[in-house]
Amino acid sequence: MRELDEEWTSLWDTYRQSPEKIPGRHAQDKYAETTRMAQNLLRQRLTDKDVIELAASCGTLPASTKQRSKFENAALGFVVSTLLEMGDREDLVAMLSTRCPDRVDPIQCVEYCLAEGGKKVTDPILILAEAYSRSSDAEVRHALAAAVRRAFAGLGVEGKDDAEFVENARQWYEKEKGHLTVNPKYVLNDEHCPLEAYDRNPRYYRDFLPPFRRELLFVEKP
Repeated sequence: MRELDEEWTSLWDTYRQSPEKIPGRHAQDKYAETTRMAQNLLRQRLTDKDVIELAASCGTLPASTKQRSKFENAALGFVVSTLLEMGDREDLVAMLSTRCPDRVDPIQCVEYCLAEGGKKVTDPILILAEAYSRSSDAEVRHALAAAVRRAFAGLGVEGKDDAEFVENARQWYEKEKGHLTVNPKYVLNDEHCPLEAYDRNPRYYRDFLPPFRRELLFVEKP
């Protein structure tokens, strides 16, 4: 993992310091290409067995996103997406109960990745609630609760505290999921750091206050 960290970091250093070495005509193209290359690097170097072992050891990383390196956050996101692709719900719940990244990649928040990418897992959005109930780390529980609040903001779910909100969100989803679908426009929400955005204005996610316009994670099926 140290060698992989060095390769991953070197790739992003090249993007920042020598962008002419990255394919693409414009800065946006070069960023997208570097992101693709970084993800491919992880895919090429980490087997499914490696991912499962990493999921089991995620609790050794700092709980706070600010204390983790960019590589560590990228690796956490990769573990989440890979476990989803494998359909490994148990290891995913166990991992998220110890460390919860707010982003899985530069575009997807963890809640959107779970809701949209969990084709092999039943009710993947509920993994957040399961991980919350299993977690004993205050910072991780905060990150999980924030993800649940972002996911269900504007859908009428309420709760006097995080624990009650998470449970009410679970019950609401179980009741309403038959006529819901994931909103692909959710990725357009302007939240570069979703957990920081939540911490700055938790009341907005609680009450879905105007005049802000934010896409819902779940919308009515056509």
